[in-house]
Amino acid sequence: MNRRECFNAIVNHQEPEKLLVDYGKHIGSFYREAYENLKEYLKDEVKVEGETKILDRMAQNVILDEEICQRLGLDFRWLIPKWVGVKDVELDGESGYIDMWQTPHKWTDVGDYYAIHFQPLGHAGLTLEEIENFDWPEPNQPGMFAGLREQAENWHNNTDYVIGADGIKVGMLQTASQLRGYDKLFIDFAQNPERAHALLKQISTRINGMYQHYMEAVGEFVQVVCITDDQGTQNSLMVSPEMFREFFKPYLKSLIDTIKQTADVKVLMHCDGAIVPILDDLIEAGVDIINPIQTVVSGLEDTAALKADFGDRITFHAAIDVQLVMPNYTAEELRYEVAKRVHDLGPGGGYILAPCHNINIDIPIENVLAVFDAAQEFGAYPLHLEQFLANGQGRVERKIAKQSTNDYEEEQTPELSEAQLETLAIINECVMFGEKEEIIDEVKTALEEDIDPGVILQQGMINAMSEVGDQFEAGQVFVPEMLIAAHAMQAGLTVLRPSLVAADVEPTGKVVLGTVKGDLHDIGKNLAGMMLEGAGFEVIDLGIDVPPEAFIEAVIEHQPDIVGMSALLTTTMPWIGKTIIALDEAGLRDKLTIIIGGAPITEEFSRQVGADLYASDASVGARLAKASVQANG
Repeated sequence: MNRRECFNAIVNHQEPEKLLVDYGKHIGSFYREAYENLKEYLKDEVKVEGETKILDRMAQNVILDEEICQRLGLDFRWLIPKWVGVKDVELDGESGYIDMWQTPHKWTDVGDYYAIHFQPLGHAGLTLEEIENFDWPEPNQPGMFAGLREQAENWHNNTDYVIGADGIKVGMLQTASQLRGYDKLFIDFAQNPERAHALLKQISTRINGMYQHYMEAVGEFVQVVCITDDQGTQNSLMVSPEMFREFFKPYLKSLIDTIKQTADVKVLMHCDGAIVPILDDLIEAGVDIINPIQTVVSGLEDTAALKADFGDRITFHAAIDVQLVMPNYTAEELRYEVAKRVHDLGPGGGYILAPCHNINIDIPIENVLAVFDAAQEFGAYPLHLEQFLANGQGRVERKIAKQSTNDYEEEQTPELSEAQLETLAIINECVMFGEKEEIIDEVKTALEEDIDPGVILQQGMINAMSEVGDQFEAGQVFVPEMLIAAHAMQAGLTVLRPSLVAADVEPTGKVVLGTVKGDLHDIGKNLAGMMLEGAGFEVIDLGIDVPPEAFIEAVIEHQPDIVGMSALLTTTMPWIGKTIIALDEAGLRDKLTIIIGGAPITEEFSRQVGADLYASDASVGARLAKASVQANG
C-alpha cells in the first residue's frame, strides 16, 4: 500500500500496512525557537536551505521544510492558507496587527507570540444591529488560496503523500470569543441566546463560504481537510453538552456538509480538552478524524477504553501529549508511550500518530526525535507490541495527585426567624441561578429584616458560590453558569457592601492576582478572581502581563494574605518562578501563601518553583485560598 491507500484503509477502519505519522499544520507544528533548535541539532544530518517561514502569525509556529518532514518520517503534506486582510499597526508602543475579523493583536517579547489586544464586539450593550452592520470579512478571498491548487496538483501527481488542506484559522467558538470575549459570549449563551445566535450565524456564513471556495480551489487533489474549535478544558467541557448542541453543533454540521458537498474529503477536527461527553455529537455532525486525544485530560487517559467505545465510528489522531509527557519523560519512556498508544488505538486501523499540539522549547530535541523514531519502529502492521509492553522497559506509572480541598470551618450564625431564613434561601438561589436584578431587591429585603450583613454575605452568597464550585468540579455546571453566578453575587455585593463596612465585617482575606509577565491571557485569571470574590475575598486584580516588580509593589501596598499567579503558555511559565524569587529577595515571601494555576501548570511544577499550592481550576483555587487563610489564623 502507498500512503494514500493506507490513509483510506485507516479512516475506513481497516488495517493498513503501516501506521501513518502526521505533523506540520497550524494546530501541530514547532514554535519558531524550538524549530531553530531542531535545525541546529540536525545540522550534520539534515541540510535545510533558506529562512524559516511562519505558519501561524499569532502563535508563531512554522511551516516545516521538506528535509525536516522526511527526517521525521511524516506521511502528510499540508496546504497552508495565506493570511489575508491583515493590517500592521502599533499598539501601546508594540508591534501589532489587525486581522480580517477586525481584531487587534499585540506582540509580546517574553511569550514570543501575538495575543488579542481587545474584542471589537466586546462591549456590554451589543445590539443585533451592530452585529448585522459589523465589518465582516468577505468569504471569497482568492488570495487566501493563491498557489495552493498548483502545489496540491504537484504533490498529487508526483508523490504518494496524503495531501491535507490545513485549517483556516476560523473556528466558531474561537472566532466568536475573539470578537466578543469568552466571558460576555458565555453569558450571552445563558442569558441572551438571540444575540449569541445572531453573532454565530454571521460567523458561520463567512466560515462556510471560505471553506467552500477553499475546496473549490484544492478539493480535487486533497484527501483530508482540517477544521478547528476548542470546546474543552483540562477537566470538563467549557459549556454543557446541551449548550453545545444548541449553539455549536448545528453550525458545525453545516460547515462539514458544505465541505463534503464541495469535495470528496475526510474532515479532521482539532478540539482540545475533555470532550468525551460530546464525542458522539461530533461524529453525528460529520467529523471523521478527531485530534488531539490529550491523554492528560479527564476522560482521555485510557486510550484502550476510548478505542473500545468509539473506535468503530471515528479515527483518532495524535495522542502523544506535549503538555506533560514529552517535556518530562526520558527518550526510553517515550518509546514505551508511543508503543502504548499505537497498541491501544491502532488495531483495525483508525489511528494516525502525532504529537498533540505545537512543540515548544520546553521539550528536549532528543525527546522530539524519540517520538518520531519510535513511530517508525512500532508502526508496521500487523502490530505485535504485547511482548514489548509486557517487558515494561520505559514504562511510567503516572500518579496524578488528587487536589487537596479540605473542608473549612463554617462560621457560626445566630438563630434566625423563618422569614429571615426564607430570604437568605432566596438570595442563595439568586446567586446560583444568576438572577442579578432579583438579588438586589432580596439583599435590600434582608437588610430591612435586620439580618446581620455578615450572615447575608456568608449564608446567602458565599455558601451559594461554594455550591456552584462543587457543581463545576463535578461537571454539573460549566463556565457560563459560573460566570452568571459570580455576576449575580457582585450585583448583590454592590447593595450589601456599605452595610458590611458599617458593621466592620472583614473579608475572608485579601488576594493579589495576576497573569505573569509575557502572558496576555485572562479568562482563567478572571474566573479565579470571581470565585475568590465569591468566597468572600477582597481581590486586587493586577491584570495580564504582570512583571515581578508589579507583584512586589502590590504586596507592599495591599498586604495580602495570598498571591495568585497564572500562565497559559509554557514559554511564560518561568516567570512564575522568577516572581516567587523576586518576592523572596524583597523579604515578602514568608508572609504570603502563593497559589498558581493555568493549563500547563502541574503539582510538580508548583513544587519546583516554590509555590505553596497548585489550583487545578478556579473553584479549587478559591477553596484552597479559604482553607489557607483559616489554617494561618
